[in-house]
Amino acid sequence: MIKKVKLDHRFSVAVSMEHLIKMAQNGINSKIIRQWIEAYSHNENRITIKSSEWRRLKDILDKVPSLVLIGVPNAGKTYLVRELVSRDKENVYIILSSHPGFEMLPKIHEITPHITQSSVLEMNKMDAAAGITFEMYKSLIQYHSFPKNFVLVIDDSLRYENHGIDLMLSESRKFLKILAVAQRRLKNVDFITELYLENYNPVRI
Repeated sequence: MIKKVKLDHRFSVAVSMEHLIKMAQNGINSKIIRQWIEAYSHNENRITIKSSEWRRLKDILDKVPSLVLIGVPNAGKTYLVRELVSRDKENVYIILSSHPGFEMLPKIHEITPHITQSSVLEMNKMDAAAGITFEMYKSLIQYHSFPKNFVLVIDDSLRYENHGIDLMLSESRKFLKILAVAQRRLKNVDFITELYLENYNPVRI
């Protein structure tokens, strides 16, 4: 099947998967071919969601130990998560964010298994950018046992690609469920469930 593959915001190519594989076998720049195959696969197989579908987001989140919600700026990521947090009465959401979109929640200074309502972990933008607060909370989380209805929401999770978020997501079943929010795919999380906002187009290489 011939498919137009969008590699990023600059250009796209019309190819078939069979043609890509043949090009790779013939020794044509393997790095580029791998990028094209990745772009093809993710456009073909990604799971999408609308910003209004908070119930569907909850249903998916209930079935997996960790989930990455992906969408371009202004796609509705914060709106969708905010709807989920405000309407879901079964889970307790702990939001790790410096984003002003969660100001309706009470603020807390530490994460413990004794929290009874959805809250925002306080962090300033400078610490968030440097990953300092994330490193601290990550250590605290890994040394606690949390109730099954706890969900850690990591907003703007691309900030923490170099601070161990991939391992945290991979091992989340050991401590608590995680919902990571990002503008593109995170590195090294190939086996983590990904959910794309419906109007997400580019596949970042």
